[in-house]
Amino acid sequence: MERTIRRWQEYILNYFGHYTANAYTEGVHTKMELMKRRGW
Repeated sequence: MERTIRRWQEYILNYFGHYTANAYTEGVHTKMELMKRRGW
């Protein structure tokens, strides 16, 4: 687990420094996948 934290340390610290997350991007991706399934 320590190796994983060290590997992602920069991104983890960026989140707490800027309070950014990828929730918006994930939401857009989900809607695009839904539209593809529906045949839009």
